[in-house]
Amino acid sequence: MRRLMFLAAGTIGVIGCGCRDVALNRVSPAELTLTIGQSATLAYSTGGGCRSGDGFTSVDLHAAPTIWHSSDTLVVTVDTLTGRVTGRSPGEASVYSGGGSSAAIHVH
Repeated sequence: MRRLMFLAAGTIGVIGCGCRDVALNRVSPAELTLTIGQSATLAYSTGGGCRSGDGFTSVDLHAAPTIWHSSDTLVVTVDTLTGRVTGRSPGEASVYSGGGSSAAIHVH
């Protein structure tokens, strides 16, 4: 019975703080402008934080491997393992990480 009461008190303490764990990921830079033939490498970070009210606290992001995909391979190509993006023709494309984050790529 004591164990159950301790567990319940611990659960109430965690819930009572108003802090919820949140998984986070991001691609940087989030927006990139290239000329035809120019290349740049994107970075993927993942981690988590605590959401309390309208803000995040204790955010911890670290570089992580991912698989990259281009929304339009006529505009940009992307090395699926390194995230190196190369402009091919004028236009707009998105490059997505395996974690679902993306970068907007503009090619002139």
